[in-house]
Amino acid sequence: MPACLTTGRSPAIRSSTRSDRLTRADAVVGTYAYMSPEQWVNDPSLDLRSDIYAFGCVLYEMLVGKTVYPYRHKAELKRAHLEEQPEFDEAMEQKIPLSLRSLVLWCLEKDRAERPQTWDEIAGVLRDIILEITGSEPAPGRKVFRWPRASSVDKGYSLTELGRYDQALQAFDQAIAKQPGLSYAWARKGRTLRLLERYEDALACYDRALEIQPSYAWALSGKGVILERMGRFEEALACFQQASEMHPQDVWYVHNMGSAYLNAWAVGRRRSSPAPRGRDRPGAFVQLGAAGAGAPAA
Repeated sequence: MPACLTTGRSPAIRSSTRSDRLTRADAVVGTYAYMSPEQWVNDPSLDLRSDIYAFGCVLYEMLVGKTVYPYRHKAELKRAHLEEQPEFDEAMEQKIPLSLRSLVLWCLEKDRAERPQTWDEIAGVLRDIILEITGSEPAPGRKVFRWPRASSVDKGYSLTELGRYDQALQAFDQAIAKQPGLSYAWARKGRTLRLLERYEDALACYDRALEIQPSYAWALSGKGVILERMGRFEEALACFQQASEMHPQDVWYVHNMGSAYLNAWAVGRRRSSPAPRGRDRPGAFVQLGAAGAGAPAA
């Protein structure tokens, strides 16, 4: 199991001397959404328990369709990871087995001493959960963890944040090639394509993510952003509305909806406004001054 798969600092990054490393020494890479509490306080003794926390964040997102703490600003995320207790809403409690929810929350303990201490512990719990849900144990030799795929997605996200879009797309494609049904890999790839303004390609990725996981609110919102950029406001609003209904406590989806309404109104107003004439036309006063008082503008 690779060390420090999360997107924050790790000893491996600090000691790297390769010219193609993701970032400069001692810098935080990628999103704050998966950083453990000890990373937020710059604890120098990071270990695999930070990876386990990141695993809990990713597992939560895969199950629920949004990040553990859906805030937008660094200060809010820092406070949440240090102080706010993660939880599943009532709808998710009905859909997700208690044993699986308990594993996620165990991985997300604020105190790393209270988390699982090894991957073997998690593998054992996952085997029990599979037995509980399917009635049979995993086949002998079957790998419970698929971290190389998840790691490729995390790498792709980090590369996107660094503006290295082509490399990010390669990382997402690697993850998708190994597991085509990985909905959040398709969605993350869609976001990167959107930043490249490749809207049709991005839309196809979001559609694929939603085909795999129709309740993926983050992908719905991302699709809405694309549709808004393409001027397809009614479809965008429908996406934001659907995402908001899935997660009414996530104000960002409501914000996106309001932004789409405002942009649709602005576009509609521009289209319905008559072309300016005479003195209202841009440049009319310059032309009048050049032609002399009382002379008509050209």
